[in-house]
Amino acid sequence: FFQHGLISYPMLQNWLAKCSDRATYDDWACPKAIDHMRKKMRDISPYALDYPVCTEDKINLDDAASSQLLHFLNISATPYEYPRINPNPRFLPPDEKYLPCAEQHLKVYLNQESVQKAIHVRHIPTRWHACAPEENLTYSRKDYIASQIDLYKELIAVAKEGRLNLWMLVFSGDNDSVCSTSSTQAWIYDLGVDPIPEQDWNEWTVNKQTAGFVTRFDLGEKSHSNFIFATVHGAGHEVPAYRPVEALELFTQFLRNEL
Repeated sequence: FFQHGLISYPMLQNWLAKCSDRATYDDWACPKAIDHMRKKMRDISPYALDYPVCTEDKINLDDAASSQLLHFLNISATPYEYPRINPNPRFLPPDEKYLPCAEQHLKVYLNQESVQKAIHVRHIPTRWHACAPEENLTYSRKDYIASQIDLYKELIAVAKEGRLNLWMLVFSGDNDSVCSTSSTQAWIYDLGVDPIPEQDWNEWTVNKQTAGFVTRFDLGEKSHSNFIFATVHGAGHEVPAYRPVEALELFTQFLRNEL
């Protein structure tokens, strides 16, 4: 938040004093400090700090889908309405750009009874949410917050021994503050593997523009596996939603072993 100019220096110092050190962590004051920062940030999304947010009026799920939803999701759209170089599905928007109201439109679309019948929903009508309300969660909250670092350490150990051929890619949008590139790097560099010197933080590009940076880690002579960390420049939390072209290129290069 601070490096993006979204909070003041005193707010940062308050957070550092109450949240950053396990020894001095205050389980009452820390959440209060975070809540204060979020309120000051107003409507800025922590999942994509530099992106616009949806400003449409709240959608009534009992009404028909919004006109923009119908414009983008109507499968009867003709190729003339959506001219594309590649023969992609007709319901996609004409530009590879972020649509801030896409989630709201999807919610309306999937809550239409006709759509639920078409996709064979068992209990109709069902209210669909992108994230289920907390009271409906069926998994353990303890499991939800459990660290997965030990799992990565186990995979790294197996890869080093050469027992399995594992291709592992961790990627992170650098405009996301929820799972930020800095926090991702904090645990990756604590796994006990070092970058390959000549493949440490190298630029990768799309259309001759910097798309991010990629690092390959040394798994030893016995290993035939890959462990790669890549950033996607300008992408928010859900990388394909914010940088679809770069996301596809990243995945393609990874599968081709070209990163």
